[in-house]
Amino acid sequence: SLLVSGIFLPFLPMAPIHLIVLNLVYDLSCIALPFDNVDEDFLKHPHKWEAKSITRFMIWMGPISSAFDILTFILLYFVIVPMATGQAYAHGAESATGFIILFQTGWFIESMWSQTMVIHMLRSAKLPFLQSRPSWFVLGTTLLAASFVTFLPYSSIASLLHLTPLEPIYFLFLLLIIVLYMISVTVVKRLYIKKFKSWL
Repeated sequence: SLLVSGIFLPFLPMAPIHLIVLNLVYDLSCIALPFDNVDEDFLKHPHKWEAKSITRFMIWMGPISSAFDILTFILLYFVIVPMATGQAYAHGAESATGFIILFQTGWFIESMWSQTMVIHMLRSAKLPFLQSRPSWFVLGTTLLAASFVTFLPYSSIASLLHLTPLEPIYFLFLLLIIVLYMISVTVVKRLYIKKFKSWL
């Protein structure tokens, strides 16, 4: 997705400071994973970890994330940010700067939520939250991290991080993107399990 954005976008989709903060918060939330619940039926017999399965797993699941990143780019560039600013990109240096900051803030938040939700989608072969529930520690930590990132553009340090508040309409698009992303991951996960008779 970053490669595609580099070809088609006239600016970076996320500033270096955004990547640093995003990775730091996300990595801290992942500290909770060793304390997650494991499905009871998974513990009934030993499982062999096959390193070669990682490659095919990435080939199957990786494009989904990239596809939704690109969808987010399109919506931010052509719909969400123009709605907020009242104009398209490149109408003078000052307005272009505002456009870029809004765009980067939008992808900053979307990236955190998609990364957070995919943890819950991939942690089990079953349907997340319904058939397989994470530990309260994992659930609380991941949601706290995503909420923290969402709050940053509205905080007193937003300007230091080159973030800006987003219009309420953005969050409707965000909800739609995340729901579609979760559905897509679920469908591909089912196809993957059906084909390879295993998950991770």
